[in-house]
Amino acid sequence: MKNAGFTPAYASTDLLAEKTPAVSDDVFSFACVIYELLTSKHPFDRMPADKAQAQHKIASKPSHLNVLQWLALKKALSFNTADRNISISSLMTHLKRELWKPTLATIAVLAVLGGVSYQIYAQENKVAQVQAKQTQFERDSRQLLAFADLDAKQFLATLPSLEMQDPIIRAGLLRQQRENIFSYVEQQVDLIFTDKQHDYPDYPKMQSLLSEARALYPDSYFLLTLNNNMVRGKQTAIDVLREQLASFLLQQNYSHQTNGNDIYKIVANFEHIDPQYSIQLQDNEIQAFIKAFDQAKQELDPILLEQLINAGNLLFSGTEQTKTLISQGNQLKTAVKAMSIYHQAIAKGQQAAFPYSDATVFYQNAFATLENLLVTSKNSADVDEVYQRFEAYTPIVPSDFSPYNELRKQLADKYLNLGSQLLEARKVKDAERQIRRANELMNNK
Repeated sequence: MKNAGFTPAYASTDLLAEKTPAVSDDVFSFACVIYELLTSKHPFDRMPADKAQAQHKIASKPSHLNVLQWLALKKALSFNTADRNISISSLMTHLKRELWKPTLATIAVLAVLGGVSYQIYAQENKVAQVQAKQTQFERDSRQLLAFADLDAKQFLATLPSLEMQDPIIRAGLLRQQRENIFSYVEQQVDLIFTDKQHDYPDYPKMQSLLSEARALYPDSYFLLTLNNNMVRGKQTAIDVLREQLASFLLQQNYSHQTNGNDIYKIVANFEHIDPQYSIQLQDNEIQAFIKAFDQAKQELDPILLEQLINAGNLLFSGTEQTKTLISQGNQLKTAVKAMSIYHQAIAKGQQAAFPYSDATVFYQNAFATLENLLVTSKNSADVDEVYQRFEAYTPIVPSDFSPYNELRKQLADKYLNLGSQLLEARKVKDAERQIRRANELMNNK
């Protein structure tokens, strides 16, 4: 059967038979909605009218309706169109009608019995109260019917305004909208899953959507299944990312890739999937980082040191074994970055100004170590070792770099002193070598 824009559970037998729609069909649908709002149950257990008629289903009278109200509603629920000879406005009028209203004759009798003035006042007051209730009833009815006609998204948006409604009516509206809301939630979950703006779905958004729906329908197996699927998908994504991160860390790959995957993209994906997720580092990952950091410090590789400082702040700042390294790295961060930029420019064959101030900070410990070795040197072999390490800086720093210049002068003085001592000991050949080395250092300004 084709569905021409109606819900089978609320359609008349004529609509189900695909006859031309008529006003009486609206009366039947309206009556079904009113019945469900009043009782939180469908009059025929959500069975289409043609099947309910075939099974001789009969709607039971709501306990809080009087006889006149029920007769009108029952007529509107008739399966046969001919028996449904009542309009929506007439139905609403009957639903508002009191079972019994005093007549003038009754009032006269009551007056004879005593207290006419009081009775008239009481009756007028009662009429005013009834009229006020009728007005409120009409207003509430229009509002509830409007709620019943909303689509799932609009209904969920206006749901907070139903908090003050009668719990039975609210439950009836939620029951009526149940399938629409389930369909809407499923569609939204699918949209989140297929969103290509990120590598992974927005699981927090999905979880929020399902939590709101499950709060409305806590016993729904359908929503429970959707939620369980979401939880499994989220855990699978986390497991995949954790394996990728372990691979990068164990390979000591801390670089930042403009295109492609890296530790920064992995951490960003973790935060996208679950902002509360805490990455627990393994001991072998920590030891690999410490080894790489120590080696980069020893080699004074500013490019690698910059990568390690950034990686340390990203992943290792909360790890006890690496706190000292991270602290040392952050103290040198500005200088390391400046030297990294300089070295990268030189490697590309570009002209770049040597960053003297940052280089002084960057090489401070290295030159201080060489100066200490020179001071404590006891023979020419010790001094030669310092000289060889000093020469390693000749191609990478300018000759007017202050720490380099100062160490050069100290080396020249040391070789002169050694030469003088050797001359005194009549070791002329060795003394000449020391003096020649001192002159080379003094002339290489």
